[in-house]
Amino acid sequence: NQLTGTLPHSIGNLSALNRLSLDENRLSGSLPSEIGRLQKLSYFSCLNNAFAGSLPRSLGNLQSLLAFVADDNAFSGQLPVELANMTSLRSFSVIKNRLTGTLLDSFGPNLWHLRVTANRLKGSIPNVWNETMPWLRIIYLKFNSITGTIPVSLCDLSLIRLDVFKNQ
Repeated sequence: NQLTGTLPHSIGNLSALNRLSLDENRLSGSLPSEIGRLQKLSYFSCLNNAFAGSLPRSLGNLQSLLAFVADDNAFSGQLPVELANMTSLRSFSVIKNRLTGTLLDSFGPNLWHLRVTANRLKGSIPNVWNETMPWLRIIYLKFNSITGTIPVSLCDLSLIRLDVFKNQ
C-alpha cells in the first residue's frame, strides 16, 4: 500500500482491536504510547515502514500480545525493560532498525522467538535467559556489536536456532 503519515494517538481508543497489521506502507513518526492501552491486541506488525524513535515503554502493558514485529524501520534508543512484563509474548522481532544499548535480561517469560538482527546492540548475551525465558527456541542476534562469550546457560534451553553471525 501507499499509506503515509503517522499513527494517531487515538489508536489507543480501539479497545476491541485484536490484530493490527501496518506492513509495507510509508508510515512514519513514532509509535504512540497509547498503543499500550490495546489490552485485547494479540498481534502487532509494522514491517517495512519508516517508523522512528524509541519503542514505547507502554508495550509492556500488552498482556495479550503474542507477536510483535517491527522489522525494517528506523526505531532507535534502547529496548524498554518493560518488555519483560509481556507475559503472553511468543515472538519479538525488530530486525533492521537502529536500536542501541544492551540486550534485556528478559523479553517476557513465554518468549519462543527473539529476532534483533541488524541493529546497534552491544554488550554480552545475558546468562539468565534460561531462567527468564525458558521456552526460548530461536535466537537471532547477528549483525550487532555483541561481545563476550556464548553463555553456557543457553545450553539449558531447547534451542533449535542460534545465530550470532557478525558480532564482535
